[in-house]
Amino acid sequence: LLHRSLSTQGITVKFGNAVVSGYKNALTFSGRASRSEYWWFALFSALLGALIAIGAIIYGFSGLTARATEQEVIDAVLRFFVPALAVIWVVVGLPLVAAGFRRLHDMGQSGIWYGLLAGAQILTTITGFVTIKANSSSGNASFALGTGFAGVAFNVLQLVVLVMTLMPSQQGINRFGAPGDYVGDDAPPPPDNFRAV
Repeated sequence: LLHRSLSTQGITVKFGNAVVSGYKNALTFSGRASRSEYWWFALFSALLGALIAIGAIIYGFSGLTARATEQEVIDAVLRFFVPALAVIWVVVGLPLVAAGFRRLHDMGQSGIWYGLLAGAQILTTITGFVTIKANSSSGNASFALGTGFAGVAFNVLQLVVLVMTLMPSQQGINRFGAPGDYVGDDAPPPPDNFRAV
């Protein structure tokens, strides 16, 4: 099913197949995902997440007038954008985290790095919305400072994971399986010298 070409860079997966594989393996945190599979799925996830967010913003702000108060704008953001983020997390985020785990496994690293990134992203998002709400009512500067530190830590972790996902695949079998160790129908054919026992 998947287009694969073995090369020094690992297994190549086309865009559509990467999306199918990403959703078929949405809750699979074991095995491996090639660079192309991960990055094609990440591109699709970013586009779909952006569409959901833009739709929520348009819908949320459509009832506001040009004379809307700051509080009305904040309420619209919290009322429509927060549920949209929950939808994005379920539809896009969780499958992308699973693909990220498999991508790190492909280069021989623990997927926990990607799990830490996902946890930091959720924490930063929640504290950001709490800060928006707190600042709109009381101007809590110390909480905003804590959110700023969390954001910096998140950005550093994001950079580390980005570099890791750009690294080439580990050749051959590693502790997470063989290259292209997919689940179900996406399993690559066995090598020519493979013998079942």
